[in-house]
Amino acid sequence: MAGRRELLVATSALLHHTLGAAGQHVANCARASSLGLETEHEASTDAVTARWRQPSAQEYPCARAVADRGLDHDDRGQFLAGIDLIAAGSTSGCGPLINIAVAC
Repeated sequence: MAGRRELLVATSALLHHTLGAAGQHVANCARASSLGLETEHEASTDAVTARWRQPSAQEYPCARAVADRGLDHDDRGQFLAGIDLIAAGSTSGCGPLINIAVAC
């Protein structure tokens, strides 16, 4: 059974993950709206991908590599993977890792 300190760390990490994802979603919707993009995810992603493909691949190789690969990803899947990582870490029995995280 986890101690109070470990529960606090796990709860705090889960809260930060959830609020961070929610804040990022709101910011992305606001940004898309300010650019006149549709807020529907697929249309918005297509529009951003098209913009990222405009600059020269020689000048902006990283942006072009991401755009050429596509920005398609599963937001929900990534969010749930984060929860899985937090849950796995909080139940792993690695007390020293949790203590290091708290000390930092």
